[in-house]
Amino acid sequence: MNYKEEAEREINDFYKLESLKMDDNGRMSYPLAKQCALLRCEKQINEWQNISDLKSIIVIDNKAMSVVDKIWYWRKLKTEIENS
Repeated sequence: MNYKEEAEREINDFYKLESLKMDDNGRMSYPLAKQCALLRCEKQINEWQNISDLKSIIVIDNKAMSVVDKIWYWRKLKTEIENS
């Protein structure tokens, strides 16, 4: 999945939430969903930056990646969401 598709998925995760009904269609507004997705990105970036050893290697879903790779991923995703 590329960053554009991932950005759309992040926004849609919030846009389709039934527990946050905001309009007559039972969904939150798209701009609000976008803001929620951006907040999620910021939170992830901050959490990964707080790891003391940025050279650490982590394994997620049997894929090894560095902490810096995770920070880069969330920053790229945030940029794509901002541009959507």
